Amino acid sequence: QQIVEEIKGIYQEEHQIDAESGGMFYSVYSQDVEYRERVHTKLKDRLTTSFETHFKDYNNGLNFFINKLTGEDSSFAIHQDSSAIDETKYSALSVWMPLQDVDESNGALWLIEKTHKLFSPFRSVSFSPPFSEIKDTLRDYLKPIRLKAGQALLFDSRVVHTSGRNDSGQDRIAVVSGLLPLGTSFQLSYQKSPEAPIELYRQADDFLINYPHFFHNCVLRPTIGEKIGEAPFIFPKISASTFEKNCADLGIEKVNLYKDEELSQVFITEPTYRNVPLKKSTYKPHTEYPKEEFRIFKDDEKERQLCENGYVIMPFFTEEEVAELLAYFNENHHPEGDRIYAMSHSDDIEFKTGVNQWIQDTYAAHVAEHMVDVSILGGTILSKSPGTGQINPHRDWNLVNEERFRSCNAWVPLIDTTIENGAIQFLPKSHLIRPLYRAINGNHSEDDQLRFVEDFLWHNMEPTPMKAGHAFIYDHRLIHASRDNNSDIVRPAMACVITPKNAEQRLYYVNETPNGKRFEEYNLKTDHLLRDDRFEVPDASLRTRTFDYDTGYYDESHFDGLGLSPLPKEEPKIEKRRNSGILHRLRSLIKM
Repeated sequence: QQIVEEIKGIYQEEHQIDAESGGMFYSVYSQDVEYRERVHTKLKDRLTTSFETHFKDYNNGLNFFINKLTGEDSSFAIHQDSSAIDETKYSALSVWMPLQDVDESNGALWLIEKTHKLFSPFRSVSFSPPFSEIKDTLRDYLKPIRLKAGQALLFDSRVVHTSGRNDSGQDRIAVVSGLLPLGTSFQLSYQKSPEAPIELYRQADDFLINYPHFFHNCVLRPTIGEKIGEAPFIFPKISASTFEKNCADLGIEKVNLYKDEELSQVFITEPTYRNVPLKKSTYKPHTEYPKEEFRIFKDDEKERQLCENGYVIMPFFTEEEVAELLAYFNENHHPEGDRIYAMSHSDDIEFKTGVNQWIQDTYAAHVAEHMVDVSILGGTILSKSPGTGQINPHRDWNLVNEERFRSCNAWVPLIDTTIENGAIQFLPKSHLIRPLYRAINGNHSEDDQLRFVEDFLWHNMEPTPMKAGHAFIYDHRLIHASRDNNSDIVRPAMACVITPKNAEQRLYYVNETPNGKRFEEYNLKTDHLLRDDRFEVPDASLRTRTFDYDTGYYDESHFDGLGLSPLPKEEPKIEKRRNSGILHRLRSLIKM
């Protein structure tokens, strides 16, 4: 009991988690390597005496917390643990110890005895198990394991197991320790397709502790470690009748899950992220002052405007500075044809880098004057040639983790903008439609999600003429657009990206995985957007997480709460998707 209380103290020291609908949270899945190491080491210090009492010739390479929060999303899928060693020779052992009494009401473990004898020695989330098509049958054999706080369930990692929903009203916290035979090496399995062989990769002994992207990359081929061989996958999908016969041969009996003709426990058969419906993006009014990590402006009123409306328009450059900026533009402006053109589109990386640095230097003094604790990420100079330049309603890409930070664009025209020459148009408060992720690559960008509401958005946006040298500073989530330049002169402008100083750059891509198309978050250097390959999915070693996100098309209901006017039925349709194709894909992050 003393050790249980000490371990509870470790949990309280390290983290507090709150989620309304429940869920499963693992300390080993954290991207904070130092935190993972601290938890592992502290738990190992408390548990070593008990381990040495009961085990010999073992290596305790992993210790972590699992918190099953109370709530409807707290069930876990029926599964086997991924293989971690050569199971043709050895077995791995999991030690599962709850910090409170556990039973069917708060998410006890359920398992099917003796199933370590039935299935493949190669297991990975990159391929489905042989029983993936008969999980409804497996449910009839699951047996609950009721434990007192401090007792431990020891099981071979090949055993089929799961845990039910926690309906107790209290968090269910457990410690899991992984024990491997002394002298074995850590080994991962990967399969590209059902017909391909199993690829085997040796990893460092501390891989689960010190590899920063563990779990977030595990559906893809490993990018680190040593490939040590291949093996044929000789465990095809098993039928329900074959599984039931195998159970009968091993003396595994079905478990009655019914009480008073009602199921006493309902199990999910797929990982939670595959069963929880994706949330529809909706508008939620701004109701509170921003956290300090969100703050951009020194002035409270400007900060309020940015938070509530998504933009601020303000004087920025003096007339003398505008004249100097125009001179720089005229000296360096070399558009490729008659169209909207950004210097960041140039094929000359040295030229783009020079412009990017010049923009940062040009904005620096004014940013320091008006803003607090921000960084200038970079920028470009844009031109909208006569007769061209329509940019349809869109949002700019994510550049930071917007759960913690915001990023902004400071767009400054170098001549007065008018309706005629394509003034900015935007939809106030549209930055508050959440959740929101904008991928850079392919046809999954936020622009495409808006393609069927473009007429509706145009109908609700008004041109906003601006004076030369004034700045339109807007949240990257804000929906904005502009029409063609119908004047007879080029309309030049500058744009500069601003982020909180302590926010790391984050970019998002949509990528194919064994579980379908999923969003991926990458930690990239600030010069990535200057490269020609910025639309290609980056190297997996830079990925920080993979997650599901609805990439479906928006309809008018997504904008409920913004007070927008419906599109009149008799209104003629505007020309659609004028900036499509390769030019559309090559648009800069900072458009207009």
